[in-house]
Amino acid sequence: MEFWKRKFSCSLCKSKIEELGVHPELHAINMYKQVVFTGTGSSLTGCSIPSLNEEILKDPILFRGFICLSCNKVICRQCIKIVGPDPACPECGRQAVPAFKPLLELMLHRPGKWALHLKHPNKDMPLIFDKARDAREKAIEATTNRLALTGIALNDRDPAMRERAVEKITDQGVLAEIAKKDKDSDVRMKAVEKTVDQAVLAEIARQDEKWLVREEATRKVSDQKLLIEIARTDKDFCVRLEAVKTIADQSALAEIAKTDEDRFVRTAAINRLRDQGVLADIARTEEDKSVRATAVSRVTDQKLLLEIARTDRESGVRVEAVKKIADRAVLEMIAKSDGDQQVRSEAARTSRIRALLSGIS
Repeated sequence: MEFWKRKFSCSLCKSKIEELGVHPELHAINMYKQVVFTGTGSSLTGCSIPSLNEEILKDPILFRGFICLSCNKVICRQCIKIVGPDPACPECGRQAVPAFKPLLELMLHRPGKWALHLKHPNKDMPLIFDKARDAREKAIEATTNRLALTGIALNDRDPAMRERAVEKITDQGVLAEIAKKDKDSDVRMKAVEKTVDQAVLAEIARQDEKWLVREEATRKVSDQKLLIEIARTDKDFCVRLEAVKTIADQSALAEIAKTDEDRFVRTAAINRLRDQGVLADIARTEEDKSVRATAVSRVTDQKLLLEIARTDRESGVRVEAVKKIADRAVLEMIAKSDGDQQVRSEAARTSRIRALLSGIS
């Protein structure tokens, strides 16, 4: 049921409640509980009765009554039932949520007095509803004035507006300043996405406090020495992983594949290795079965593959070895003797493929 610019009466006392407003995005109770009201007084959190100060409760323009989202009853302030700290519907006993005059009309009626900040459960950034935000957003989209965009990107109080402005900025000097200094990580990341200066990217990849920003900068770094440094030293595995994706140095990759504490980083390094000696060593000694299986999948030495297919303790690793074995007699033997059904099935399947390929050739 949508309560939006409609006239209602209290379900109990029948008193009129005009223009009861609930924003369409605010229906869920768990979202209501994250509302923060900021006005002339102190900030307030939550929507239970104790959380609404006297100024809000007494403001007939703002606070209109309650809505039960279970039975869709509209209840005035006089009839609401208080159960513990929360308002409840007198009829069904379920929690009721406060209802307010529609936001757009409220902002026009009381410009500058009230701002409603809603923090969505699945987003880190508050959505700020005020009379100026929509206008600023449209202005940013329409303008081509570089000075105006730069001013917004550097100075606007709303991170979302700064990010919008950054999207339209091409000046590398301005982008570098924002990428280094903006307080909001999303804004910095947007600036990094548009930055091409390798020196700036290197500084951010090394120093930004947020791993997502360092990751984005690392994605754009081309200096192999810096990438190796990041892959060896960054504290977050996602950043190290991003660095490994573009490292070409085989000795560095071998070191990372053997020593990094994160299996995803080791796996990424293995997938870029060409040295069969290093791959063979990892296939024999790596403790993590998924990493070991990745190394085995890149080994070409048939003698080693046979050894692994016969002796490795993990069936998944033996399966990867079986896939690479060329000798049909060996495959048929494994298909009959291995203790794991998956390994036997893979050996039989691979043997049939080898037979088909042999007949074609």
